[in-house]
Amino acid sequence: LKVIAREGRDGFYRGPVAADMVATLNAAGGLHTLEDFAAQSSTYVTPLATSYNGISLNELPPNNQGIVALILLKMLERLGSLGRDPNSAERFHVLMEAARLAYKVRDTFLADPEKANVPVTHMLSESLIGTLVGRIDRSKRLVDLGPIPRPVGSDTVCFSIVDRNGMAVSFINSLFADFGSGLVSMEAGVTFNNRGSGFVLDPAHPNCIAPGKRPLHTLVPALATKDGKPWL
Repeated sequence: LKVIAREGRDGFYRGPVAADMVATLNAAGGLHTLEDFAAQSSTYVTPLATSYNGISLNELPPNNQGIVALILLKMLERLGSLGRDPNSAERFHVLMEAARLAYKVRDTFLADPEKANVPVTHMLSESLIGTLVGRIDRSKRLVDLGPIPRPVGSDTVCFSIVDRNGMAVSFINSLFADFGSGLVSMEAGVTFNNRGSGFVLDPAHPNCIAPGKRPLHTLVPALATKDGKPWL
């Protein structure tokens, strides 16, 4: 941390800290190089948003899975009232069915948009939402959805901050799974995530692992606004 404070970005992605991380990963069978770390870059993106009962929910675009929350809200708005009892069997049933369908959309399309075609407009289109809602039977469970991955336990850091000028930040960080990859660099003590678990191995799938490609990402920092102002 002292090196990063002194040298900024290059204190992590170049020099002794980077060399330590690459050596540790290579010793474990990894294919990482110093060039991989040096080439890292971050990007500013335009959030995706949808309206639900007068509230605008903003989410990160793919390769993040925040779009699943937007698909779910659009489905629930189309489905209408689920009754007044928050613990009713019907409410839980419909919510679970909607979630299964929304995550099926995720698993079909979501990938790094810089490396694959991710049809965001189609994923949020009224025609697709209508098709999904049309599959939900309020009296029984849909059988033919195929395997749906379940969320795994993780130690995730989430914080929301608003300053006196109204600047609002929603931030999430996580190593994924239990203690990430379980690896720690030998000298600097950097703990490694295992976000590569978000890739698939089918070469025909848009989210197939490839050089320089980001995996499907499960962290979803969200920000809701009402009348153009931060609300939740």
